[in-house]
Amino acid sequence: MTNSNRFSDLEIVTANTDAHWTAITEFLAALPEEERADFDPSGVAMYQDLVAQGSIEIDLVFNPNLVALTIVALANNADGCSSPMIVVSPQARRTGLATHLLKRIADRLKARGAIALTAMVPEDRAASRGFLASCGFEQDGIDYEMVAPVDSIEPIAIDGIKIAEWTEADAETAQALARLYNVYLTRLGGMPEVTADGLLERCARKSHRFMIAKHTGSQDVVGLLTFLDDYFVTATAVQRRYWGERVADALVMELKRVARDAGQTHLKSLVSASNAASLRLHRDVGAQCTRSLYRYKRPC
Repeated sequence: MTNSNRFSDLEIVTANTDAHWTAITEFLAALPEEERADFDPSGVAMYQDLVAQGSIEIDLVFNPNLVALTIVALANNADGCSSPMIVVSPQARRTGLATHLLKRIADRLKARGAIALTAMVPEDRAASRGFLASCGFEQDGIDYEMVAPVDSIEPIAIDGIKIAEWTEADAETAQALARLYNVYLTRLGGMPEVTADGLLERCARKSHRFMIAKHTGSQDVVGLLTFLDDYFVTATAVQRRYWGERVADALVMELKRVARDAGQTHLKSLVSASNAASLRLHRDVGAQCTRSLYRYKRPC
């Protein structure tokens, strides 16, 4: 019997209701402990935010109970790659379900113009790495999960620049943030632009928080750092003419102070092993690598 026939009774629905998000949260909470760490409550909130933005689509797979989730970006990266995620419940593993879902995703993404699939797996997940290899993926790089303790803070003063968290959502700052954020997203490739209204909504909902660097004269936003409630840093961007002025370092140091005052012990982030500038920043602010994540790639 082919995989398609074996799984012909699957019910696949796209997450779009509160009940779906409750089911997703409960499903992720039931994963093995070492996998749950990848999907803490802040992570779920981030996925809700990305769905609301139209950046990703999450499907729930029922057979008849919820047995898997698939997470797919709705836009390809600049190089034509897409990075879907498949999460299968322990009870449904080694049944061919993940392979079936991967083929379904690959077919859909190819129709949307994707030319390759990418994936990321912690180095200690031998089973997941073996699955990717069996599906034709090859290793394509390494990312580092970085942790920076907040007990060592070196305030950095830069003439004419003020660093503070953006808590009072105002339209003028939102417009300046959107301009800088979109330059950052353009460098990443394949990400839809953000709008000032969207950033105002994020600020109001606190789905993302923003540390910003403003020029005290022009009030222009010259640097930004976005982070989640668990102090996982999701983006850092600085206007090109301020590169080398330690604006990014100052943003991180201020976030350290805020995190420490909130009772946190560390910041977390993810950085490519090939991103020398970002690695240098992480070293400068006292971050250390806690684990490596292997990137994989295969044609669609």
